[in-house]
Amino acid sequence: MTSSPTPLTTFSPIERPGFVALQRILLGLLVVLHLVAPWLCCRNNLLLLDSLFPSQWTLLIVAASVGGLTWRGCFLLTAMFAFLATTWLLIYPPYLQEYAVTMMVVPLSMLAVAFVTLRLIGFRGEWNAMALSTSGPWQFSIRWLMVVTLVVAVMLAAGSWLRANAGWAAAGSAPYLIVDGVITAIICFAAVWAAGTPGAAVTKAPLLFAAATFFCLWQFYAFNMDAYWQPVAFMSVVWFAVTVGTLYIWRACGWQIVHRANQKSLREAS
Repeated sequence: MTSSPTPLTTFSPIERPGFVALQRILLGLLVVLHLVAPWLCCRNNLLLLDSLFPSQWTLLIVAASVGGLTWRGCFLLTAMFAFLATTWLLIYPPYLQEYAVTMMVVPLSMLAVAFVTLRLIGFRGEWNAMALSTSGPWQFSIRWLMVVTLVVAVMLAAGSWLRANAGWAAAGSAPYLIVDGVITAIICFAAVWAAGTPGAAVTKAPLLFAAATFFCLWQFYAFNMDAYWQPVAFMSVVWFAVTVGTLYIWRACGWQIVHRANQKSLREAS
């Protein structure tokens, strides 16, 4: 059975060494880009600052929980976390640091709990997708259509109720932070599903974009954010592009989400 490289760790040789070298270069460039991006892009642009900051912490949470890292990978991820934490402390204007922490601590905490729970129930990242992926093409069934219709109906009803109670559920309030955290976790889960599960990744991408657009527009409507929808939309697009783009690069390098039981049975069968 062949195997693919493991991120931030020693790469196992396979029958196509050129492909391994390409994966190694691609992951290395991705890490370097994330390390230098705050300095190159965000020092003089607060919108980029507020977009890249949550995206990088989201990716760190995903990597720590379902990244499939070895002990060496965990050490390097910790070093990367320390470097980025120092970077953001230096770059973020002091008068915005309290705001950034307040706006990010609830969504990122909920995201961390969700992905730790995912890991505890048996899901994990695996970096030999070429060996373990045996699923056929992904299909959108009638059951999925019914679930999507139900979710849209419930969300529209909830959005109308929140908009009618604007004084209680204003943007920046505790209800807003909780809802924003739930939506962030849902979109991130959907991104991990699209990039990390076997099947048609290209087909899943527009569905993921449509879901993220719906939730973003829903937030604008539910929390009366008409006056400043443009900067929020810009930040949402940047967050989505960085987060999903990074996950799809992981996918190109052999990463996928597997369940412990399925992983064991596939390896026994091989």
